Amino acid sequence: MASEFSYARLDERSSTSFDFSEEDVSPPPSKSLASFDLEEGDAARWEAIPNLDKFFSNIYNYFYEKGYRCIIAARLSSLLTLAFTVFFSTFLLAFVNWRQLLKCDSEETCRHIHSILRNPFDEFGMWELCVFSYFIVLSTYWLWSLYCFFLTLKETFDMRTFYRERLRISEEELSTVEWWAITEKLIQLQDRYRFCIVKDKLTALDIANRIMRKDNFMIALTNKNLLRFQLPVFGRMFTKTLEWNIQFCLFDYMFDKNFHVKKNFLADSNKLKRRFIFMGLLNLLFLGPILIFMLVFNFLRHAEEFHSQRTYGQRQWTPLAQWLFREFNELPHLFKRRLNASFVHAESYLAMFPSTLVSIIARCISFIAGSFLGVLLMLTFFDESLLLYIKIAEKNFLWYIAVFGTVVAICRGLINEQRGFCFEPEEAIKRVVQYTHFMPPRWRGRCHRISTRNEFAHLFQYRVVLLMEEILSVVYTPFVLIFSLPKLADEIVQFIRDFTVEMDGVGHVCGFGLFDFQKYGNIEYAAPAPIKTDSSVNQKKNKSNPTEFGKMEKSFMNFKLNNPTWQADQAGDQLMSNLVQFQQSQSVDHSSKFGDLNSSMNRASLTSSLMASMLPMQSDLPALANEAAMMAPLSEVRMPLHENYYYWLEQYYDSHAGALSFVKKDGSRSAKV
Repeated sequence: MASEFSYARLDERSSTSFDFSEEDVSPPPSKSLASFDLEEGDAARWEAIPNLDKFFSNIYNYFYEKGYRCIIAARLSSLLTLAFTVFFSTFLLAFVNWRQLLKCDSEETCRHIHSILRNPFDEFGMWELCVFSYFIVLSTYWLWSLYCFFLTLKETFDMRTFYRERLRISEEELSTVEWWAITEKLIQLQDRYRFCIVKDKLTALDIANRIMRKDNFMIALTNKNLLRFQLPVFGRMFTKTLEWNIQFCLFDYMFDKNFHVKKNFLADSNKLKRRFIFMGLLNLLFLGPILIFMLVFNFLRHAEEFHSQRTYGQRQWTPLAQWLFREFNELPHLFKRRLNASFVHAESYLAMFPSTLVSIIARCISFIAGSFLGVLLMLTFFDESLLLYIKIAEKNFLWYIAVFGTVVAICRGLINEQRGFCFEPEEAIKRVVQYTHFMPPRWRGRCHRISTRNEFAHLFQYRVVLLMEEILSVVYTPFVLIFSLPKLADEIVQFIRDFTVEMDGVGHVCGFGLFDFQKYGNIEYAAPAPIKTDSSVNQKKNKSNPTEFGKMEKSFMNFKLNNPTWQADQAGDQLMSNLVQFQQSQSVDHSSKFGDLNSSMNRASLTSSLMASMLPMQSDLPALANEAAMMAPLSEVRMPLHENYYYWLEQYYDSHAGALSFVKKDGSRSAKV
């Protein structure tokens, strides 16, 4: 595969209409892209699409959100939720007389409800000024969201027409159709009508790189550990708030209208530094309204959830972990599917490290608090008025029910039952990484250690901890933007300069997203050896190019799995061939114990078998599945089919990396001398 890619620039007049038929007749300029019927044959006319990134993103978002009804319902629900939060929080903060309300301790003092309401304009002080500033800021944001909703509305109905008339996919079919099938329809449309004017042939890789243009860079920056910010007090907290600010500062200013990285962006990293600092100051300016909104919104959103019994003990992957796990060109619905399958195994791994002392104390406190709670609840069967009028330390029984209920819920979330407990952390974490595809060398053979467990738990945090971090990030984010990220601006810009590649008909993309194994391949993960050059400088430069932990190789196999009709280039075929040969060699070693395997299998059948073992979820490909069934002897050494490709990549690494390096005490690898 060539390391350089040619690029056809987007026409500067792409907003005008183009005719792709033999007749020289342009469509009416008032019609939108989705207004022409696909079945009009050779007489069909297409308008030029000025922004292909947005076009393909709209197609994908329509698929991801399952049609226009769901999209409209979700947007309206979001607007209603935001409006309710703003008005309800303003009412609670400005119109409720909390001093009078807290004095309500009997039926007589609570009889007149108007006494707990007040007119904030009667005594308009600093607090009232802050509250109404908060109301104005959030109301302005709501109006902006409403404006964006109406813009989205037109695009949504255009996509509805496009799906129904062009792709022949109904609203109901979106729940069952796979994205790769939609991609195939788009490729067929391109072959027939050439709606993408910047290149003749369209591939699944082109579409994925357009949709994931910015996300691929974010995945690469995380993989290369270039976002290693840290503050003395807070440590390192990578939250959604900080993530949004980084993407806004970096990617929203990085590309021009032709999808090229701006020259002035690459030439002067000081502009990125100033942008980080400016956004930090802007976050400080609006810190008060944002903090109030985050507190109120998260309280209203999670109050009922955390009242449930087990919520305090539930965990989820942190935003940093999600960027570490996500593959290049992996679309959100596929990534979400992987992560959802990993939760139960991640919980099982952490359950192997129970805090016995904490469980003993929590079980004791839970028993005592539960006993009091049971007695108080039993009283309600006799006379509910007892809960209101009998007081202990000036608190009625309802207050104690709320306290004891909360204590019981927290304690039960901390108790580890250890039913059928078996301490096998190595096997447990293997089941996790089958779905996360993240296994740093420092974890290998050390999964039983507390240091590995703590590092894993930092990526798989309690939900309540993540919620607190998200609220604290309103204060934390401005200081990261002002003090930490500007120090990393030079490295970030240099990385983008080194790893940005022109892709024919697509524009500038992250080089890792092209699966260019000759340039960025990691031979420890079955990638073909890079082409040797006479320049020692180039050899030295290419030595540091591979992604960490075989990210690009895993991404390639994952992309091939989810796009079964996509044809890889020669280097990609070579990687698969290397895996097949390695699989065959391992099977031959295994045959000395279990008998001779089918030695007459040729390379094509082995390759088909490997790919068939990667496609259990694609029910439309029975032929490849039958190919896999023909290789029954190999099943002796295989893991479950859908995780087979990742298993063999890791086996390949373990086999080949040992010959190229040795493991240090800290778990990292160093080249042998």
